Amino acid sequence: MKQFARVVALTLLAIPVAAHDFWMLPTSFRPAKDQLLNVGLYVGDFGKGDEVERKEERTLKFLASTPDGEKQIVGRDGATPAGYLRTKSDGIYVLGFQSNHASVTLAPEKFISYLEERGLDQIKRLRETRGETGKEVREIYSRSPKSILQVGDSASSGWAAALGLDLELTPGENPYALTWSEADKSFSPLSIVLSFHDKPLVNALVSAINLDAPPRDESDVSNSLRGRTDENGRVQLRLPRAGRWLVASVHMRALEVRDQADFESFWASLSFEVPPASR
Repeated sequence: MKQFARVVALTLLAIPVAAHDFWMLPTSFRPAKDQLLNVGLYVGDFGKGDEVERKEERTLKFLASTPDGEKQIVGRDGATPAGYLRTKSDGIYVLGFQSNHASVTLAPEKFISYLEERGLDQIKRLRETRGETGKEVREIYSRSPKSILQVGDSASSGWAAALGLDLELTPGENPYALTWSEADKSFSPLSIVLSFHDKPLVNALVSAINLDAPPRDESDVSNSLRGRTDENGRVQLRLPRAGRWLVASVHMRALEVRDQADFESFWASLSFEVPPASR
């Protein structure tokens, strides 16, 4: 544990961890070799949401880092699932999606709640300094979900592949090779690095929920964690159970030119599965 002394640990807290998240779910996180996977995109709250159609006009990247090199995730505009990918070789597959910008106008009360949920304290203070807490907000936003899959029983590399997404979550260890500690009642530490335009993002709030037993609402602390990134953009997860996990974070910045929007936000997520066999 000494090697993680400078890493901020995620702790169980009562928080609204998944308001309007956007995430990726494949048919399976442990597919067979030569399996054709459905790759779905979802939006919702607390790990429960609706599948969204593929929209080519909103898509900048939809690709996978595979043992056979980089592959495009293909699909049909306006259809669900959003994409398809065939697993031709054993190993780790890192799937990613990058959207372009969309816009929204939010009432002041809703925006304040959103900032508090996502730990965007700097933006909240800026609004207070400007005397704008009672004004509606124009925001532009983009999304960058990722998923990590493992084909076969062993993989020595590939899980740390960066896909060049605007805001990106990248693990430091293979989530499919974590070991269970009966003493700690959790799996071995899984570090996650949050980067913004390929540089570590400091003091950003990162949340994690278990998709197989998601929180009922913001008051439900079961199977939900959160923490802030350290000076290296890193947080540490001690996952308390196996299953499918969703890690998410939001970064926001104020726009200097405010003719079309006041703020720009970037949403990142990472989904993977910790197999019970890791015990």
